[in-house]
Amino acid sequence: MSESLKETTRAFYSPGWLLVEVISLVAMGATVALPTWHYASLPEQVPMHFDATGQPDNYGPRAMIWLLPAVAAMLWTGLSVLSLFPHVYNYPYTLTDENRARQHRNARQMVITLKMLVTLLFASIVWQVIETALGRPNAIANWVFVGVLVSVFLVVGFFIWRGARLQ
Repeated sequence: MSESLKETTRAFYSPGWLLVEVISLVAMGATVALPTWHYASLPEQVPMHFDATGQPDNYGPRAMIWLLPAVAAMLWTGLSVLSLFPHVYNYPYTLTDENRARQHRNARQMVITLKMLVTLLFASIVWQVIETALGRPNAIANWVFVGVLVSVFLVVGFFIWRGARLQ
């Protein structure tokens, strides 16, 4: 293993980044647990799409609720694997021997943070679908969805900015 990858891996296992991974794992668990817990009480048709105001505008069969955890699991797995290989990323900066370890660490941290946010996003969508299907539309879930979505763009912007400073 190269020195750059060893240093990046050490930073990956710091307590702060382990916490981000744990939050991501818990959110992934919630994305699967929520439909498992509520499946029997869901109506035959559940909301599959919401308009800009948070009102359902398309419905599908109850079994479609499993599509969301399946997509979330694929994204979670893909981002987990991708986070292990920062040397294959496309960087908008020139990597040198001097900055390679810093850039790899920064990029891995961005992917790990995005994984957490994407998983939280899917958990909030599953929650919104279930609550709405059970006749309990929840305005808080709309704000969680918007907040997580905005956070994705802020995180990407932050890590790109920080990457430019780490050159």
